[in-house]
Amino acid sequence: MRKPHQFEKRECTISNLILASFFWTSANARADNSTAFKPYGFIHANISAASGALVSFGSENQSAPTVVAPSNIIYSSRARSTFQVAQSRLGFFVEKDLLKGQLEFDFIDFTRAAPNQNANPRLRIANIDYHIDSRQTLSLGQTWDIFSSPQKPFTYNIVGLYFEAGNVGFMRPQFRYSYQTDTQWTFGFAIGLPARNLNATDGEVEKSLLPTLSATAIHHATQGLQWGGSMIAAEIRAAAFPTPLSQVYGVNTFVSTESESGFKTRSSIYVGRNLASIGALSLALATGGNHDEVGGYCTFSNPLSETLSVQGGLGGATILQAEGSTLDSIAGVRVNSNLKTELAFAYHPQKDADIYIQTTFMNTHYTKTNGDADSKVAMALQIGSVYRF
Repeated sequence: MRKPHQFEKRECTISNLILASFFWTSANARADNSTAFKPYGFIHANISAASGALVSFGSENQSAPTVVAPSNIIYSSRARSTFQVAQSRLGFFVEKDLLKGQLEFDFIDFTRAAPNQNANPRLRIANIDYHIDSRQTLSLGQTWDIFSSPQKPFTYNIVGLYFEAGNVGFMRPQFRYSYQTDTQWTFGFAIGLPARNLNATDGEVEKSLLPTLSATAIHHATQGLQWGGSMIAAEIRAAAFPTPLSQVYGVNTFVSTESESGFKTRSSIYVGRNLASIGALSLALATGGNHDEVGGYCTFSNPLSETLSVQGGLGGATILQAEGSTLDSIAGVRVNSNLKTELAFAYHPQKDADIYIQTTFMNTHYTKTNGDADSKVAMALQIGSVYRF
């Protein structure tokens, strides 16, 4: 009976160490006038209900829903509800002279449906920027892949973020270089780690000297218009050596707009092959052969008054091969396509706080192991609040 308590104590100690480091750095950074310390984050608390089982990056729960659970999951049609706080986030920048460091944590764990006091900190960003001059920056660490839109889609599913429904790119350990021109262009290049390895020993990721190669070009056309594109390429083994290397590539275009009235849009379209095998949060894996896909999203945000706003969007992705692709750890099916649409209304009691209600419709198509089609639909309702600091 003592082991669970010891485990809880260990997790609590890890959390306390992170918080102690956060406040110790804050106190010392402020004592040194040449160092700028800038903490940031938000608390996100919500109540979520769904008409059936949803899947958050391979786990049947509502922590950050991305697809509808297939029918081979027992009781997948039963309605359910939950309370969540794990999408809350904490981070800080430390700037001194030509260097800028960033650390960011959240508490999400897709393998735990409602961890409550057992939530673990998750390292999202650990990155160092070196500003060579006003135009050039070198970066090393884990941060957003440059094969991503620089603007995130509008949604209160802050971790789910239209991933596996038209949004690609995620965090990647990488070495990056960026250059800004006089004509409002920003060009970036990066080499990065091809995939994660959650095991204790080296795997095919470490036993290969082939990184991901990526590039991006972003044009800040006007104050309210930003557009550009990105690409990524790699080779990776879908299984252990001597399995042949599989080609991975993707091309992504994006645009964001903002009118004088405050109406904003953020959109993206991509095409790619086997992107999920290198950590991009798409549908296509190299497992079982090469898989191509297309996808994209379009989201908007509009103020209705000083204290009310509306936002929403539509996103989707489709595997081009008829047999579909395996997805995350969902057994017994292969995914063919995934569609998501959202609509949210929010009340803002102050500038940095939202009280919202968001409805979500999701439709995921699978192919069963016997070849039969399996189309699953679910509705979700989320009521919550976000307080930013």
